[in-house]
Amino acid sequence: MLIFAHGRGGYRQHNTALVQEPVSHGYVVAAMDQPGAASGVAFPDGRVALFDPRMFDPSAPGHPPFLDSVNPFLARDASFTLDRLAALDTNDARGTLTGRLDLGRAGMFGVSLGGAVTAEACRREPRLRACLMMDSLMPADVVASGLRQPAMWLSSDSASMRLEHWPERDIDETQGTMRAVFGTLPGDGYLVRLPGAFHPNFSDMPLFSPLVRRLGLVGPIDPRRGLQIVDAFSLVFFERGLEGRPARLLERPADRFPEVGFDRRQTVRRSDGQTGGRSRGRQVHVQDRRASDGPCGRPPTATCLPVRLTV
Repeated sequence: MLIFAHGRGGYRQHNTALVQEPVSHGYVVAAMDQPGAASGVAFPDGRVALFDPRMFDPSAPGHPPFLDSVNPFLARDASFTLDRLAALDTNDARGTLTGRLDLGRAGMFGVSLGGAVTAEACRREPRLRACLMMDSLMPADVVASGLRQPAMWLSSDSASMRLEHWPERDIDETQGTMRAVFGTLPGDGYLVRLPGAFHPNFSDMPLFSPLVRRLGLVGPIDPRRGLQIVDAFSLVFFERGLEGRPARLLERPADRFPEVGFDRRQTVRRSDGQTGGRSRGRQVHVQDRRASDGPCGRPPTATCLPVRLTV
């Protein structure tokens, strides 16, 4: 069972291509429309909640201060959604979902603002067992306290953000806060960077028309290749995080997608003779960088594999 959170000024259908991937593999996905953050939300009684203009500040387009105050409230929508899904699983009046929702294995994913909402919701909500954030800065409370669940970040690399004309402070905040939370994960974590991807590449926009690429609205990465990468990593992350299934892509990503930058933190179990054969946890951090971020990414085709083990 997955919950999807849209971006600022978006709507629940703007990542339909991404949502269809886990659905085609047996997942149920509940996509939220968030009043005030969505372009518009129509309620059953006829009321319409429009986009709150405070969500956008021309002086700070990447991170308006208002977002810090509203993000915790948006995160509560995920808990409300889980409550409503639990009620449907108990007694769906139409009989469609009764007894068919595996809420013991629930995850959440979101893009842009939805990524920040996902991170905050996962910080607050223990029922969420795996968390996927796409092209988004991490809220201050999440940076301070970290996340407990398996987590993945899918993002443009710094060079692509500059090519898209992001302000340098937004690049530093987005890349820095993602890496800060990734670096403190107690369990499995993955940081995946797509060179040549712009922010809209993490939505359905590349599929709208060939003109979006010609107009520079999406990055130089082949649009379908970019979506293929996002779909593949998203699916195997949830299959591993929620179902415990093996995932070769997360062990050897370069075999299939040699262009991506990839960092992995993984808790492995081993038998330790000094402890009488009992299993102990060990944190393994592997970097396999082919994107432009960090000292291993220059030139972009270089590869380095430093490994840090913390017992």
